[in-house]
Amino acid sequence: MIVQAICNSFKQELCVAGHDITSDTFMLALFRRAADIVGVFNASTTNYSEMGADEVTGDGYTAGGNVLAGATIQLVDGVVIIDFDDTAFTDASFTASGALIYNATKDGKALAVWDFGADRRVALNTFTVQMPVAVPATALLRLS
Repeated sequence: MIVQAICNSFKQELCVAGHDITSDTFMLALFRRAADIVGVFNASTTNYSEMGADEVTGDGYTAGGNVLAGATIQLVDGVVIIDFDDTAFTDASFTASGALIYNATKDGKALAVWDFGADRRVALNTFTVQMPVAVPATALLRLS
C-alpha cells in the first residue's frame, strides 16, 4: 500500500536541523506496487532502508535511485516549498508505482513518499520523474 505524504520524521528533523536542503545529497528511489510488496510507504516511513525488495529493478535503474539536483527553498504565501529538478532514468525498462525522496548524506533519512497513482511502465526508453509545479497547491514538498 502507498499513501503519499511528507514523512513525519522529516517534519520533526527539520526542527532540529536534521537536513540541509542546500548542501546535503538527496536521492529519488523508485518502488513498485505488486502482489508480493512487503513495505507500506506513508508518513511513517523514516528511511530508505525500509524499501528493501520493493525497490524497482530493471535496465536503466540503479539501486538507490538518482541524485536530485537543483534543490531550492522558497516561502510562498506562508508555505515553505522545497523543490528539485526533474530526474530521468535513461535506457530504462521497468515498472514503478511511486518514489521515495531521501537524504543520502544523512544515512537515508526519508523526506517524502510519492504515489504515482498507477503503475508506470517504460520499455527501453527514458523514464522521467517530473516534479510538480512549485506553488503551495501542488508542490511535492510543502510545509504550512
